[in-house]
Amino acid sequence: MRGGAAMAGNIFINYRREDSSGTAGRLHDRLDGAFGRDKLFIDVDNIPVGMDFEAHLKSQVEACDVMLAIIGPRWLGSKDELGQRRLDNPEDFVAIELAAALDRKIPVIPVLVDGARMPKASELPESLKPLARRQSFGLRHEHFGADAETLIGKMRQVLKRGEPDPKPKFSFARTWVLCALVATIAAGAGWFVIGPPKTATPCVSGYVWRLATPGDHVCVTPETHEQALRDNMAAAARREPRGGAYGPDTCKTGFVWREAYGDTVCVTRETRDKTRNDNRDGPSRVAR
Repeated sequence: MRGGAAMAGNIFINYRREDSSGTAGRLHDRLDGAFGRDKLFIDVDNIPVGMDFEAHLKSQVEACDVMLAIIGPRWLGSKDELGQRRLDNPEDFVAIELAAALDRKIPVIPVLVDGARMPKASELPESLKPLARRQSFGLRHEHFGADAETLIGKMRQVLKRGEPDPKPKFSFARTWVLCALVATIAAGAGWFVIGPPKTATPCVSGYVWRLATPGDHVCVTPETHEQALRDNMAAAARREPRGGAYGPDTCKTGFVWREAYGDTVCVTRETRDKTRNDNRDGPSRVAR
């Protein structure tokens, strides 16, 4: 299905087959030439047997930096065999993927094809209402080549804005001082102590829960677990004090969101990429 290492610049193509499969495939070929096949994620045929499909789809969205939502004339009103609108079905792949991307607040570009219009918020389920506020792009059949090139140019701009400074000015010495201070305060208040979880974990030997957030049970090395706690303590110092293009959680230059399943703690790009790899590899580290 969707493969390759989790790297900056990954693009997720979200579409409904009975609505726009031809256009989605055609656009995929254009993007392949511009960005490379390993940066593109499309289709849901190969979900591993026995996997929770919703969790799996969300993990794929987690690995991407921008989503294209292909919207054709039948996208909004498409119905299942029972006559129910697919978007209202909690198990609808299209809705699950879109909701996950919107929740992460990554760029989601509605691509309107075959004369489709942008849906109104009142026409969308609650989890998808933010889509109505995203700037759309029209892809015309008769001008497909030119429109696709324009879209690719816009995507390059979006992806470039998400890249950190290639030479981050970051002092590990200052961070360790901050960590020590916060750890002392935290220990006194009974919040937490740096170190692996003290209770039994469902991970195989050599791995522990990451606990980047309270419910984060991705299996990682003890060193990665400790790094996640250090990053949590340093989070406030790495955010822009007055916010920025990505709201109050905008990171200072040199840092990006960690994305440990949706969190917005600011970390180095190297840590973000490792987090994505751990998200991907975590299921293979669970004790059977």
